Amino acid sequence: MNFYAGTGIDRQGRKIEDVWSWNYEKLEDVHDFIQWIFPLPELSIYNPNAPVLTVEDISYFKSSEKLKDRLLKSLDLMLDFYGFVRLEDKGNVKIIKNLNYDNRIQKWVTPNNHNFLRITRILRSITLLGLSVYAAKFFGALEELYLEKQNTIGSVSFQYWKAAIYLDT
Repeated sequence: MNFYAGTGIDRQGRKIEDVWSWNYEKLEDVHDFIQWIFPLPELSIYNPNAPVLTVEDISYFKSSEKLKDRLLKSLDLMLDFYGFVRLEDKGNVKIIKNLNYDNRIQKWVTPNNHNFLRITRILRSITLLGLSVYAAKFFGALEELYLEKQNTIGSVSFQYWKAAIYLDT
């Protein structure tokens, strides 16, 4: 919680604000941050030093507008990395392709790309932490991408994405 609140650091000594400032290359090349900015209730096999959400953590996130706003900032970072943008007007949420979409998907929509796993984590984390509307909208944008690139993404990854937004929360 301290990391997300901006009062703590990860195991590498980074604050969440540090991660938010990263460029595309760093987001692609560093592999131990995603578990910190999109935590889950299970220990990560890829990063066992990352935080593990408790029931209390999940409840606190859901009740804290500040934490949800910070989670949205993390989501916006990754949406941009993947070639999407979040638009919101009077409670109406959309996630659509951004201007860099074609360039961005060339960088990560490749066979067996680790970003497919990252997306599953993102969808599941934001669903658990009270942002299920955003997860559903992101999934909608990913579904369009899947229709364009299903041979590259594969049905297994797509099914994981779909399952991640239909949690019993």
